[in-house]
Amino acid sequence: MARVHNWDFMAVALSAARLALPLAAAMALRWRALDAGLVTMRDSALDHVIEGIIPLAELPRILPRERMAPEVRGGRRSIG
Repeated sequence: MARVHNWDFMAVALSAARLALPLAAAMALRWRALDAGLVTMRDSALDHVIEGIIPLAELPRILPRERMAPEVRGGRRSIG
């Protein structure tokens, strides 16, 4: 019998949670976090570039494609 690891259960639980949470509610929760001062992955990565910790060319490798654009709402470098 194959061993099942904790991360297998975590991945399934995360997938189920994402399906259970409607997109509108997820976006509302994200906007609330951004309004409260959440530092986005993009902002954090850009800070690292500005500080010379990572080169700009590394951002596409580090950030998911959907996180490359500025946030519509919230974040320090947002477009809205």
